Amino acid sequence: YLQAISHFRHKTIKRKIATIKAMLSYYDYETEWYEISGKAKIHSIVMPAALSSKPEYKNLGKYAYCEVELEEGTHLNAVVRGINKKKRQELMDKLPEVYCHAAIFEREQGFKTVVFDLDEGQ
Repeated sequence: YLQAISHFRHKTIKRKIATIKAMLSYYDYETEWYEISGKAKIHSIVMPAALSSKPEYKNLGKYAYCEVELEEGTHLNAVVRGINKKKRQELMDKLPEVYCHAAIFEREQGFKTVVFDLDEGQ
């Protein structure tokens, strides 16, 4: 009985490992670094809810989560500084003609992350 259980567990573990390897190989692709301009256009704006606000963003000031399109054509979700609820209402009427640019934000403990800032006059 114990040998049967042991054999069953061994086969199950082997199957799980094979599944994980298959999943990893599916996502295994080569990436390349390239320089981008950092200029972007905003397509949508979502204000962070009080419960979903990240503590590490407390020094960002007012910000929103946005879908941005880089000048090079890639779309991504990003944090955009300088947007509060009132500003969001103004910007929504102008979308997608609202522009922003990438900036480096230094978080606590020296970690850096890319955020976006609204361009002047927006």
